[in-house]
Amino acid sequence: MRRIIIFDGVCNFCNQTVNTILKHDKAGMYQFAPIQSVAATELFQEFGLDQKGLSTVILIEGGHVFIKTTAVSKISANLSGWPYLFSILKYIPKPLADLFYDAFAKYRYQLFGKQLNCIVPERSYRDRFLA
Repeated sequence: MRRIIIFDGVCNFCNQTVNTILKHDKAGMYQFAPIQSVAATELFQEFGLDQKGLSTVILIEGGHVFIKTTAVSKISANLSGWPYLFSILKYIPKPLADLFYDAFAKYRYQLFGKQLNCIVPERSYRDRFLA
């Protein structure tokens, strides 16, 4: 089953999160596509998603699309170590969890900064990134 994480490739926090996922995804089950990539644009079209103004992580898994805290909890459930703890988000009422998610997402650039270009993955992980 394909599992693709679409993330903001210029967001410093998002890039650090991707690095954490790579480190704790021992089975190598996730692939990644920066939202700024052609691959992400094609996935948006395939799944009928609106890319404009999007400010969330997206997980595509088994032909389904998950966003915000649902995506975070599903991703975390498959990770080893401390990131697994975020899987408890599935027990928090979605409207409440997403309220905090949206607030954090709104200010992520101010809190962590952004880059001019998308990250370049380490050589050992390049095959897990979609262009």
